[in-house]
Amino acid sequence: MLTIPTLCRPPMTESAAEVRRYIVDTFLLGTPGGLSDSQSLMDTGVVDSTGMMAVVAFVEDHFGITVEDEEMVPEVFDTIERIAAFVDRKRAA
Repeated sequence: MLTIPTLCRPPMTESAAEVRRYIVDTFLLGTPGGLSDSQSLMDTGVVDSTGMMAVVAFVEDHFGITVEDEEMVPEVFDTIERIAAFVDRKRAA
């Protein structure tokens, strides 16, 4: 019998793992609970607007990239997946 997995996801990138570790350690006190990489950090209450500024500072400091004012939007910083994709794009440029 052939079994097909119900959820096929690509492996987590290094940047996604580092962002996840920062979010969990800083905002969830080291306990990830059920947080998925695609959940909204703001809508779930994991990060508030002040916390989001800390996330931006982490991204700039840790990954050595500059986040422009126009890039500080939910489309970029709402989920771990989106943050990691942004980091990967900026580092590749």
